[in-house]
Amino acid sequence: MAKQRILVVADDAGFRATLARWLIAGGYSVELAESAKHARWVLANERIGLAIVASDQRDGNDLACELRAAVDRLILVTAQTNGSIGKAVRADGQLSRPLRQDDVLAQIDAAFRTETKPAEGAPKLLRFAGYTLDAVSCSCLDASGHIMALTRAEFTLLISLARRLGRVVSRDDLTRAVAGRAAERGDRSVDVLISRLRRKIEANPKSPRIILTIPGVGYRLAPKPQITPYTAAVLNPATETATEAAETSPRRPHCSAKRPSMPKRWRVSPVSRPSF
Repeated sequence: MAKQRILVVADDAGFRATLARWLIAGGYSVELAESAKHARWVLANERIGLAIVASDQRDGNDLACELRAAVDRLILVTAQTNGSIGKAVRADGQLSRPLRQDDVLAQIDAAFRTETKPAEGAPKLLRFAGYTLDAVSCSCLDASGHIMALTRAEFTLLISLARRLGRVVSRDDLTRAVAGRAAERGDRSVDVLISRLRRKIEANPKSPRIILTIPGVGYRLAPKPQITPYTAAVLNPATETATEAAETSPRRPHCSAKRPSMPKRWRVSPVSRPSF
């Protein structure tokens, strides 16, 4: 069984090293990041099962909110006198300094045992555009029956769209489903998840036909891949016939002959007669 990969985000290098030593001893694979920028790079290149955020910076709350939407599980580490981050972000666990190795590993084990349960009465299987979502096993199958690699955040967002198939879902609703809070001004966490999903399920992520953007509102999941207006016009038989007729119809020859030039008129000056 592959090791679960854990991302540790902390300002203090010594704190990162201590956590890394404890986690490796507990059988986990570890990635370390000293800043939000480095954490984003790790998330873009690695599959992370859990993130531990221990940031004392002013933007610690923003970073925790961003990671909540990008990783499967989140554990917050705060000072005993500062619980504001934990109150603003829905986390799978919370630790207060000073830390003990046993407490850290116990929180991580509990977080990995937590699974997302489907809502009562909700359909267990949801299908769209050749894909099948299983709400019980939290898995997504493609048209060939192969399981797609999705993070829990990606799966949560996708199933939120699938439960309202063909309807527009606001960015605020999607943020609540993924991060447990309303979307804030400048919050791009849902947009990042949408981009990652499009790279996995769209034939051409730059021209999406399944996860459609509704400007100023949110996103819509199409039951079948949508054809863009330009493509529809090209594939429209009436348009095609009209274009073909225009191309094959005989054209009036263009006459490029010049008009015959008129002969030049010579102006003869009258001859002056000598006076006598």
